[in-house]
Amino acid sequence: MLATLDVVTLSRLQFALTAIFHMLRPVLSTGLAIFLVVLEAMWLRTRNLGIMLFGWNKVPPVIHFLSTVMVAFGANLSVFWILSANSWLQTPSGGTFSDGHFHVQNYFAAINNPFMLKSVIHMALATVETSMLIGAPQGAAAAASALPHATVAAGEAAAIDSAAAA
Repeated sequence: MLATLDVVTLSRLQFALTAIFHMLRPVLSTGLAIFLVVLEAMWLRTRNLGIMLFGWNKVPPVIHFLSTVMVAFGANLSVFWILSANSWLQTPSGGTFSDGHFHVQNYFAAINNPFMLKSVIHMALATVETSMLIGAPQGAAAAASALPHATVAAGEAAAIDSAAAA
């Protein structure tokens, strides 16, 4: 049966076996760290997200602003740690392999691996672009609906009258 497999099928099989290894083995190392990051981010987000979404008339504006800042901080902290772990899996650094295991000697180098800065900048720009893509039409629609139609109609009539007089 193995003699009939082509290169693509063997590559897929190799990728599947490698992916299984990366799903099972790093769970003890990066899995616990990601779990702690998720708990930390959820603590920052859920407590403050409720205040941010439902606290407009229930808390002072300063508390509302601080809860919004904490939600943004928690989201960015989560992005940083998740991308740091994912980038480390792509380009492991800060340690050495010995006896079939990776031993970290420099945690700062492991967290700030060569690919991490590029991925964090990429995701930061992507979230800003997505926010603009979603927020700009909503802001334009809100601004357009806030304009009184009678004023617009009177302004259009005045412009038409001045154009006809010229």
